[in-house]
Amino acid sequence: MKTFLLLLLAVPLAGQSPYPWLEGLAQRQLAERRRVVAGLRTPDEIRAYGRGVREKLLRWMGGLPAERTPLQMRRTGVIEREDYRVEKIVFASQPGFFVTANLYVPKTGAGPFPAVLQPTGHSLTAKARELYQSLSIGLVKYGFVVLTYDPLGQGERRIFFDRELGDSKVGGTTVEHQMVGIQSLLGGERLARARVWGGRWRRGGWGWRVVGGAGR
Repeated sequence: MKTFLLLLLAVPLAGQSPYPWLEGLAQRQLAERRRVVAGLRTPDEIRAYGRGVREKLLRWMGGLPAERTPLQMRRTGVIEREDYRVEKIVFASQPGFFVTANLYVPKTGAGPFPAVLQPTGHSLTAKARELYQSLSIGLVKYGFVVLTYDPLGQGERRIFFDRELGDSKVGGTTVEHQMVGIQSLLGGERLARARVWGGRWRRGGWGWRVVGGAGR
């Protein structure tokens, strides 16, 4: 009977947040942020605030890797279109930690071309989703090189994918993130650190150049 009552108490009433204390804490922090931001008056104050936010985020995610290790980039296929091509690539954001991506390259115009890094939202198909493909195609047709990649737990990087099920063992993308995130914390790591580093545009290039319409 005691267990049954505890279960009833754990079920939130309809329309109420299941985590009222946590939501209240978040609302108070948001209100404090609005107050601080409203008080910023000069460019120096704004830049200082930005530096402080960046320092907090880096501290919370355990910092970023100190070394930019070799990308070990390889091309696994190419899709040719009339005025652009899509290079299917794999690179290592960290040793033994691979990222799948598509690189959209213009075939017309003289390089070097401006570049856009396009992350994706919580989509099961990630870089292959029609929405993100349409955005990449629109940009490449205007002369941009576009790199769009699969975040961890999405697209070709689903961690808990089961061949027999034809699906993830744990559920959708956000559940995959939660599972990997919990395991990371237990191991003294943070998932955010790996995800940010996987999408970081390396100063000095990714290990290839796009010149005159040719990826090298």
